[in-house]
Amino acid sequence: MSFIFYQFQHKAIRNFFSEINLLCGSTNFQSVTEVEFLRDRILKSMSLLASHSYIEEQVILPALRKKEIKLSDKDSHDHKKLDEKLFQV
Repeated sequence: MSFIFYQFQHKAIRNFFSEINLLCGSTNFQSVTEVEFLRDRILKSMSLLASHSYIEEQVILPALRKKEIKLSDKDSHDHKKLDEKLFQV
């Protein structure tokens, strides 16, 4: 059950970024209202990613390691790269 939730979170994040991608392609950049809406969605996505990364690194992955569930080092590496990119923006 918890693994399904874990997968769901990642699928939701991918869907959210698909929405951002579509918005980037359909935004009228001459419209202040549309640009502000896009900016707000991007800022929310950055916040979502930062929260997700923190919770996964500080809560979920340590709990799985404690139960001796085999994990990929790729998860931690991906989060570290993500955090670095977010702080660059």
